[in-house]
Amino acid sequence: MFQQARTVAHTAQSSPAPPQLAALRKSLLKMAKQRLGFEDSGGPKSWRVEVPGQDAAAFAALAGRAGDDRLATFVKRGAYYHAEVSALALFGCAQSDLQRWFKREGVGIEIDTAVTLRYKPSDATLAVLGEGEIYTEGTAAQEAEQQAMYRHASMALSGGRWDFQMGRPC
Repeated sequence: MFQQARTVAHTAQSSPAPPQLAALRKSLLKMAKQRLGFEDSGGPKSWRVEVPGQDAAAFAALAGRAGDDRLATFVKRGAYYHAEVSALALFGCAQSDLQRWFKREGVGIEIDTAVTLRYKPSDATLAVLGEGEIYTEGTAAQEAEQQAMYRHASMALSGGRWDFQMGRPC
């Protein structure tokens, strides 16, 4: 009798509506960015966001498996279901939205590309855990410059002619 009532109640649950899921994604991103910071040693802090009162359907939808309300395809460790997900997919945002710049000139932290999503069914708590990477304003420009140098050097080594003083092919 109890098992039958539980099954009926479980099938009555539906996955969260897209506007509710979009609002949850936006809130999670905002809270994660607020928790980005620096350790006393100067490195980036690990962060954690917990949201109580979420159902299994919301966890499955955030993990990219909206049809798995029973969490059959997720790994369970102890009391928690785990899923390693892309930060871009979880938060539903662009790469630039994962960054938080600080008042220190040109220093910021970006949320790593992979985050851990955890769900505890006994108290309906959803948790997102992650780390950050320190960035400076020149980081992207320096990487682009290095890639260009490698591309030009490989062209020169492969028999193509390149004028390094002019920065273009001969």
